[in-house]
Amino acid sequence: MTYRGVMRLSLFALPVVLLVACGDDPNDGSDGPIVQDTDLASADLASADLVTSPPDLLPTPYGVQRPVSKDDTTKFGTVPPNGYYEYLPSQYGVDPTRKWPLLIALHGIGEVGDGKLDAGGNGDLKKLLNNGLTPLIQSGKFPAHDRMVVLLPQGAGYFSPAGIEAFLAWAKAHYNVDDAHLFLTGLSYGAMASWDYENQKGAAVQFTALVLVSGHGAGGNPDCTKFMNVPFWAFHGDSDSNNPTRVQLDEDAYHKIKACPTPPVKPFRLTIFKGVDHNAWDMTYNLSGMTKPTDIAYDPYTENVYDWMMAQTR
Repeated sequence: MTYRGVMRLSLFALPVVLLVACGDDPNDGSDGPIVQDTDLASADLASADLVTSPPDLLPTPYGVQRPVSKDDTTKFGTVPPNGYYEYLPSQYGVDPTRKWPLLIALHGIGEVGDGKLDAGGNGDLKKLLNNGLTPLIQSGKFPAHDRMVVLLPQGAGYFSPAGIEAFLAWAKAHYNVDDAHLFLTGLSYGAMASWDYENQKGAAVQFTALVLVSGHGAGGNPDCTKFMNVPFWAFHGDSDSNNPTRVQLDEDAYHKIKACPTPPVKPFRLTIFKGVDHNAWDMTYNLSGMTKPTDIAYDPYTENVYDWMMAQTR
């Protein structure tokens, strides 16, 4: 049997990409509503079957992406804390002793839902196909394909620090992942939650590195001492029209952290794309931003962000 093109996956297929989402109300000190994240996936992508083995135009080997409903007990014999999409590299499980880097990604407010799919494969969980890494992976153009496990859980609300760590614990217990290469990313609402997570936990965060896009800089007033020991790279558009994530908040946070009496001992970067609105995540994740103009007062985007993550240590 050949695997050219796309075929439908049931909920009993292999695992794929993880992005973490957990509940709680935000308390970010912002003074305006969070706008719904722009749906950048095509209308037919959101309803398409998942890529199992890529067609001729896709890189080979590639890996497999599939949804895991919050009420699905078939995979591990117990229900997960969140419904999620998972991406697994093509060689995942071939050597059961091999440990893989793990990327957990937090979605935006437009993808909030109950984490479930019905028997027909429809439900809130499919919202994750609308934005961020999930549609990028499904398109067959994920730059880090076959290099890491990616998980994207769906949250019913804001991603609390406790919820982030609870999903990470689930991932570590059920997937062959490398504790030395645990990465957290988030866009918009998810980036805000990740800023808050780092601002609360500091050196106690359980990730090797964070990559946050269009967040809120911990309200522009972070505890600078919390950002010393964790590699951190924030991205933003200089024309972000979404008030709670306006670029000034990331800029203020960057300057405060850099001027801290105890400055970061690990990389701390901020890249500002010129002429870009709220959606700075597509160009960050698909690497097209490496060719876009950036504010020279901050860090350039000249290094593949996935290579950067893999090179970080704690």
